[in-house]
Amino acid sequence: MGSLIPNPMDQEIVFKLNTTFSGGPFNVLCSHTDGDGTTLFDPSKKLSRIARRIGAYPESTDNTDNKNPARKGRRNPRARWYYFLEMLETQHDPSGAGPTTADAIKAALQTAIKTPNIVGVHFDVTYTPAASNLIFLEPDNSNPGHIFKVGSAPECVMFLTLICQELIPDKAIDHKNNPGKKELPVGGMVWGIDDQDQNQP
Repeated sequence: MGSLIPNPMDQEIVFKLNTTFSGGPFNVLCSHTDGDGTTLFDPSKKLSRIARRIGAYPESTDNTDNKNPARKGRRNPRARWYYFLEMLETQHDPSGAGPTTADAIKAALQTAIKTPNIVGVHFDVTYTPAASNLIFLEPDNSNPGHIFKVGSAPECVMFLTLICQELIPDKAIDHKNNPGKKELPVGGMVWGIDDQDQNQP
C-alpha cells in the first residue's frame, strides 16, 4: 500500500488479509453468522469493525516511521488502517456511479464466502497518484476482482486489487471501538480481536 500506512505495515496488512482469507480461517469466515443471522460481510457491517473482529490490522500501535524519528508516537498504524477503511465508505470508482468502495468490497467478499467452489481470496493494492484522489476496486466497483481456477481442480480463488490514488491524511485520528449489538465471536482466526480504542495524536 505504499505510503498509505507507514512501512512496513503496508505489506503486513496484505499478508494478514491473504492468510485470513485462505485455508481454515477462510472456512470459518464462510460459515460464521452473527446473532441476527447476518454474515460478517453483510451490507450493514462496517469494514473497520470487520477488520477488528478477524484480526486484519497492523500489529503495531506506535510509531513505525523510522525516517521521521522526531514524530515518535504520532503515527499509529492501526488507527490509520481503521480510518482508511472508513474513508472507503464515501469513495467511488471513476464512473462516480454504482456502489461505494466499501460496499463493493463487502459484496465481493459476500460472493466469495457464498460460492462453494471459491476457496480463498487474494488481496493486492497499488498506489497510483492521480488528481481525482479516488480509491476503488479494479476494474471497477460494479464488477470487482477476478476469479481464477486453481490448477485443473474446480476450486477457484478470487483476486481483489484496490487502486489507491489518495494517501491517508496525516492528522489526528480517534477511532473508537465500535461493536455491533448482535455480534458473536469469530473463532479460529490467526490473530485475535482488537476491542481497544485506537488513537493518533
